[in-house]
Amino acid sequence: MRLDKRKILKKGVVFGFLVYGLLIPKPSFSEEKPLELTPAQAVSIFIHNNYNVLIDKYNIDKAYANYLESKAHTNPSIYMSSVQHEIRNGELRSRDSTSNIGIAKLFRMGGKRSLNMKLNYALYKSYMFTHDDNVRNLLIGFMSLYYQVIIDKIALRQAKDDLDNYEKVLKIAKYQRDYGFISSLDYFKLSVYKVNLQSAVYQAQSQYQNDLKQLKTLMRIKKPIRLKAGYPVAFLLDQKIDLKKYEELALNRFDIKAARYQLQSDLYNLKFQKAQNIPDLTFNFEIDTVGIDSENRRYPFMIGAGLSFPLPIFDRNVGGILNAAYSIKQDKLMLKNLEDTAKTQTYQAYQNFLSAQKTFRAYVEKKKEIEKILDISQKSFALRGISVLDLLDAERTYKDFMASYRSALYQLMLNRTLLDFYSRGSL
Repeated sequence: MRLDKRKILKKGVVFGFLVYGLLIPKPSFSEEKPLELTPAQAVSIFIHNNYNVLIDKYNIDKAYANYLESKAHTNPSIYMSSVQHEIRNGELRSRDSTSNIGIAKLFRMGGKRSLNMKLNYALYKSYMFTHDDNVRNLLIGFMSLYYQVIIDKIALRQAKDDLDNYEKVLKIAKYQRDYGFISSLDYFKLSVYKVNLQSAVYQAQSQYQNDLKQLKTLMRIKKPIRLKAGYPVAFLLDQKIDLKKYEELALNRFDIKAARYQLQSDLYNLKFQKAQNIPDLTFNFEIDTVGIDSENRRYPFMIGAGLSFPLPIFDRNVGGILNAAYSIKQDKLMLKNLEDTAKTQTYQAYQNFLSAQKTFRAYVEKKKEIEKILDISQKSFALRGISVLDLLDAERTYKDFMASYRSALYQLMLNRTLLDFYSRGSL
């Protein structure tokens, strides 16, 4: 009997270990480690992978191709002609034959080739900065989504925490209902609010997944990612911004640099159009041969050279010159407009950031207080110190406050980033 007990105990221990092995969750080695990204790293991936950025970048390549084309010299041309025997009424009248071969080369005068190279190079540089500015505009939307994903994750975590904490309150409420301390109607009101909290979790989960999917699509990333906020919140709250410095940076923004090179290209184009009045020269070199005549005499080879050029009498390219001059005036106004716009946008971004600082600082100061009020309300309800309506009012007030808190945090992070984009054009 003693032996049987030992066997039973041994089997029980083995069975216990088996159950323990089955119930205890095992670490998963199949899960891929999330790729941690800072804002700068996310921007770098976006620039290298995003389709809109890659498509727009080909404008630079095409502008460079035009520049290479402008560097090329004109090709020479070869011409040949031959006149053979004359036949009339089916009868050979002459055995004369004349053949010639020549080469012609156009030489562009007045520095046209050099001016064409310079204006195309300026256009190439303009396209480079135009591309950078297009990327800057795309990044404004990208970073808005980047920070929204961070806020979505915070909202999801807070919604789950709120639901977990409320579950404890609801258990106490059920106990109070069972013992007659609160009515069934009051308990029903509390249980309905739980549905609202569950709905908040579902909505937060959906919002987070949708925004995260869109962000990964823009970066063309399939692996899991974990986003970092970049600037520490404490740093953002205390950061002092030198507006004058940022306004000076704004005058060298990508769109302004592009406009300056566009204006430089227009100035070269005006010189190029004026140079059209200087005739280009075409040199010819030719060899002529004359065959045997009717008396069997052979004519010798003849060598000749020629020069031709158009006379700018009627068409003096007045339209092209005026068009280039008007383009210069137009682009000067556009450049001035861009400079004023950059300053205005920088000033507005600066004011928005200051406003976001003050707003979030106010929420930070009240956050601990509202958390304490909710905690006191839940404990008071457990001790039957407040009514169901007072508890629900505290729960809703806390929920609304935290939504506003997250919105203020989003505006703080985003407006600091927009200040960089509207001034210097990058992070």
